Amino acid sequence: MLSGASSSKGVESGETPVVTPRPRYERWMDGRKDKNGNIPNEKTKLVVEKLNELREKEKSGEFVSHGSHDILTEALGNPEHGGHVRGVGGKATLTSVFKRKRRCNQTEGMLTIKQVEEITNFLTEQVREQTRAEMRVVTLDVLKSCGIQVRKDLEVNMIDVPTRSSCQFIDPDPFANSSKEPIPCDILILEESSRIRVVATGTLLKSVPGELVHGVPLLEDHVKNLIDQPPPPKEIRNNLMEGKKLVDTGSAVESRFNNNEEELAPFLIGKDMFLALPNSCKQLYNLYKNRDVDFSVDVDFEEDILYYPDKVSFTAYVFGDDLKKLLNMEYIRTSCVDIWIRFLQNEITKNKLQEEVGFFCPHKLGLVKLRPSIHTKYVNHSITKQSTKKYILAPVRQDKYHWMLVVICLERGEAFFFDSMADGSLENSHTKGSLSVAYRTLMNMYKGSRKTNLTWKVVKCPRSQKVGLVESGYYVMKYMDQIVSLVSKKERDFQKNFNLEAYTQEIIDDVRERWCRFFIDNCL
Repeated sequence: MLSGASSSKGVESGETPVVTPRPRYERWMDGRKDKNGNIPNEKTKLVVEKLNELREKEKSGEFVSHGSHDILTEALGNPEHGGHVRGVGGKATLTSVFKRKRRCNQTEGMLTIKQVEEITNFLTEQVREQTRAEMRVVTLDVLKSCGIQVRKDLEVNMIDVPTRSSCQFIDPDPFANSSKEPIPCDILILEESSRIRVVATGTLLKSVPGELVHGVPLLEDHVKNLIDQPPPPKEIRNNLMEGKKLVDTGSAVESRFNNNEEELAPFLIGKDMFLALPNSCKQLYNLYKNRDVDFSVDVDFEEDILYYPDKVSFTAYVFGDDLKKLLNMEYIRTSCVDIWIRFLQNEITKNKLQEEVGFFCPHKLGLVKLRPSIHTKYVNHSITKQSTKKYILAPVRQDKYHWMLVVICLERGEAFFFDSMADGSLENSHTKGSLSVAYRTLMNMYKGSRKTNLTWKVVKCPRSQKVGLVESGYYVMKYMDQIVSLVSKKERDFQKNFNLEAYTQEIIDDVRERWCRFFIDNCL
């Protein structure tokens, strides 16, 4: 029997009455009542009591029906028979009552082959790194047991030195192909405060693991070098073995070596450029104008800003050369984008948008080619931690100079792509694939959504009219600023709020001014 009917107005107009089938458990109970509406059987009464309890649980979400397993099946304690569905009638079948379960390309709760491969690669990398760490410990123990004195600074390599974000695109192991000799280097020490300091200059020599250096086998993560300028005896010994993490072969070092300069060039910018600087930029310049570019400022990020899987905080190292490039309107380095994210996070907190806007770490996004397993681990972890937010801003450094921005709208399953150069690099971006996989994994495994693919949209955003990619970093920072402003105004359509008109120099200078003001007030 079916109950429910359309309104009288709908019937008079000739419309088909809308009928709503009664719940199966109600029809089952009606079939067991006497003419007075009572249930005489005691066992049936117990089932009815259980049905009432399950109805309340269903309303509160404690019980969820799955196909034929509804509250009636749960209360009775046994499944439905294919040829007879209780509460409906003998002619009804499971398919006619509960409909056939919709097929999908991926079995619910199952992983695709590609996802399995990604997980396998990640686990392989984790096991490999763990094995290397254990082998280092075993090697040191063996050396000590043989009576060989091991320097204390060898054990520094057991510590995970924070990544220098402004150098992220240097190969993770710059010593892997050290066939060119000599290679200049700086010798570093890790202080108790976890700061890294240069204490000597030297020359990197060609070496292989296991080679004896002063009677001690060279470990896998160590290199052989010659100290050119001996440091004070209290800080480090004058020997030929050093851990890779404490040897820097950066471009500034090589430039100094090739030019045979005693000191680095001073922190200078052109006179015309200085006169055109905004006020806060001039103030920042005056703070460092008498210093060499070989200095750094450590800026700590809290965990709830960028969400790292294995750290509770992150330290960005802003080097003097990074500031010099910002003031000279040269290309933007990753450390400057790190600071801009922190600036925007303050704006988000002021406007109470913490639950709406989040960020991906540009440094981790930049590892998509160099260290794909670390990149994948971070993106999957971070998007899961930020799954309740509406938007995630992902500044992507495509190469040394070229910056792009991806804005993921988790709420609508859309990804907006901003590129000041419009060179079609979206399709060639490895980051696009990794973000799509991370979103699909999130939807499949954590939210149970049927829509598992991101819809990518290229935004007609302001485009740089200058030749080269120098301005792209400034454009990306301005894009991010505009998007946070739009979200605070409850604007959802990003495409209609951007156009192709290039940013003026005044707009870019405003970005640099606010960056410098924030850096001076909050990071120094």
